[in-house]
Amino acid sequence: MNWTNDIIHLDGFGGAAGFWLALSRAGFNIKKHYYSEIDKHAIAVAKYQDKHLINVGAIENVCKAGIERPDIFTFGSPCQGFSSIGKGEGLDHAGSVLVKEAINIITHYRPSVFIWENVKGVITKKHREDFWAVLQAFANIGGYRLEFQLLNTVWFLPQNRERIFVVGHLDGFSRPKIFPIGESNTGIDQESRETGPRLDGVSRCLSAHGTSRLDYETDTFIRMVDKVQDSPQIKISSATKAGYELAEHGDGIRLDHISNIERGNSTGKGRVLDKKAHTLDTTANAGVLLNDKIRRLTETEYELLQGFPTDWTKLGDYGGVIKEVSSFQRYRMMGNAISIDPVEEIAKRLKAV
Repeated sequence: MNWTNDIIHLDGFGGAAGFWLALSRAGFNIKKHYYSEIDKHAIAVAKYQDKHLINVGAIENVCKAGIERPDIFTFGSPCQGFSSIGKGEGLDHAGSVLVKEAINIITHYRPSVFIWENVKGVITKKHREDFWAVLQAFANIGGYRLEFQLLNTVWFLPQNRERIFVVGHLDGFSRPKIFPIGESNTGIDQESRETGPRLDGVSRCLSAHGTSRLDYETDTFIRMVDKVQDSPQIKISSATKAGYELAEHGDGIRLDHISNIERGNSTGKGRVLDKKAHTLDTTANAGVLLNDKIRRLTETEYELLQGFPTDWTKLGDYGGVIKEVSSFQRYRMMGNAISIDPVEEIAKRLKAV
């Protein structure tokens, strides 16, 4: 398969068009971009970024839309049923069952390649049977060879975000030689990025882009900071034996533990990450320690830590009217988005097989 020729991309659960951006960066020549999404804000952002995308609506409508056969179908189906913070419903969750619609699409259109992304929880003990059931459903379509791997965004960018990627190759078009991908053998050319050279820490990401909004320089947060004498480190309350974790300038701090402390609840562990952000979520719980101040990461920093260009979600095309997207929706979109860099690496390897 020559991905530099004109290709047709079907972008399922398209969100902020992250898959389309990653494929484009990898050198895929996308002639036609079919996009399936129902969230009006995500649609607005995607339309603003790709003026030529064709929105085919809800995933349930794609097989009836009469589109051309896609060369590549990408989808990151809703993951609440597999999330570690969900109720553990697996494929019974109303969002997770939509993966069945993706299976219908593959069966109907038989794309040359498909890529499925989901949370790490899909391969945990609780959900492993569901994961194997999905893989079996892919295999039962017939004609596809599968490969999969758990990848971490931190191999590319300073965000701890583990996601499972499954790649299906249709016989005669592609071969399963994408994985393994490891921290030491990624091929992303960080020097060519708009975001600058490889980000070695959250603080470098912040300082490089001049962000200065300090949301959390308040007494409530300062009380949580217990400075270690004669040391640049501070103590962050945590449910460890010591009762705290040590942090220093540039470390990622989870903010949700602060409200837990105020309610007298346990904070949990893993509140501090060395020079990287926690997994970005839709509720904007990722913070950073700058000297002795803790603040929430901004919307732009969320974009950069996901590999998107600066202000990717700032504007949206709402039915021909260009408007600014709310802060809430920008955080939500990036929390739901794929990380660009791992998908770009997959796409570059796909071009080479």
